[in-house]
Amino acid sequence: MGAIAAGDFVDVPSTTHSVGADWTRTFTTHFIDQLRYSFQESKVYFEGGAYPNCVATNFGGCPAEMNFIGTNDDLNFGGDIIFPQGRTIKITQVQNNATWTRGSQTLVFGGEFDYQNSPNAALYFYNGQLDLGTLSNLVQNGPGGTTTAFALLANGSPVIPFSEPDVAGYFQDDWKATPSLTLHLGVRWEFFGQAVNKLHEETVARESNPSTAIWPTSLPLANRTTASAEQHYKNFEPRIGLAYNPEFDRKLVIRAGYAINANPAFYNMFILEASGASSARANPRPPADRALWQGRGGRPPSPTCPVKIPGKRAGEACRPADRS
Repeated sequence: MGAIAAGDFVDVPSTTHSVGADWTRTFTTHFIDQLRYSFQESKVYFEGGAYPNCVATNFGGCPAEMNFIGTNDDLNFGGDIIFPQGRTIKITQVQNNATWTRGSQTLVFGGEFDYQNSPNAALYFYNGQLDLGTLSNLVQNGPGGTTTAFALLANGSPVIPFSEPDVAGYFQDDWKATPSLTLHLGVRWEFFGQAVNKLHEETVARESNPSTAIWPTSLPLANRTTASAEQHYKNFEPRIGLAYNPEFDRKLVIRAGYAINANPAFYNMFILEASGASSARANPRPPADRALWQGRGGRPPSPTCPVKIPGKRAGEACRPADRS
């Protein structure tokens, strides 16, 4: 609300496009095959508004945010550091389903391949945030103005091109055991690619090069990078069910079933990690060791400070703010 009162707001443009095709052929009186293709692209962004040029394709067109943290309740001005942001989700799916019927049994089997291409645009503090005391302090260059102010600046790519290949296959047997009882027995297997590994690849490439590394190279590489997520190939999901139509009441059908389902990772977990990019916190008139860095997805787990901080002894534990 404070940002809106100070004159900052954003538009939320969104579009979705879909296309699909379905081909079905009856090969014999017992066998039918279906082939399906679909593509969908969805875009949702928070951009523009009060600053029309501040869009996800032009982060450089966004102003910095200036906050007043004193006691005068001065309104902030500039753009909000969390905007622009948004994502494009492009999903391609190819699927095949086959049905074979013979006597009292119906076999259903098939598989699919999905490819998700989801570039995410977000980089907090990319254009900087300056925290000051009060507006009068700033104008007069007095205490609480520029002498005790500090700024937050981010470093990194505003766009992370996440991608994820998914594969699935299934088989099910529908068996009419008696005129009144049909049994269903099947299994589904699914594989979900680990989109978060994009952050692992990016941080390893950055920290392996001394000229681009953010954290001290004396620290182990594994402590300076996003961990790699293992691929999981054991998502076997049983399907068991039945349908019972008792002879004493042909209008009644009793159904029961059991299944296990697997879901892909929730993207917000690693989107938040991606947007927590390298940022520097510095005073406009700081001693040389007041610039403290935070690397995207790569924070040393050691509780000791990687750099000297005024007022702290070497090796003394850092507060979270000391690493922000």
